[in-house]
Amino acid sequence: MKQKSLAMMDAILGAISESREWIEIQNTSPVIVEAFASMDAAVEKARAYIPADLCDELEIAQSAAIGAIGEAGILYGIHVGDVIHQTTADPIPLAHFIQSGRKEG
Repeated sequence: MKQKSLAMMDAILGAISESREWIEIQNTSPVIVEAFASMDAAVEKARAYIPADLCDELEIAQSAAIGAIGEAGILYGIHVGDVIHQTTADPIPLAHFIQSGRKEG
């Protein structure tokens, strides 16, 4: 894949992950809010037992992991959207696949 294409996709991912809608989803989804609250509570408990710089390092690592998971989720969503688009544009192969007992070929 060309560097230009990779750079463009990186910019697209950045735009999606920094969009107001995506940020709102992260800030209002009960599952995400609860997970962050649990994570924050655990880090605060750990602060009593480990050095502050190590807690800071853990928080930075958590943020990086969360960002990576978000980007992977966005890419997977784009891939699923593409599969849906391709399949609905030509549904006959899907019908054959289903009729043949769902055997990959």
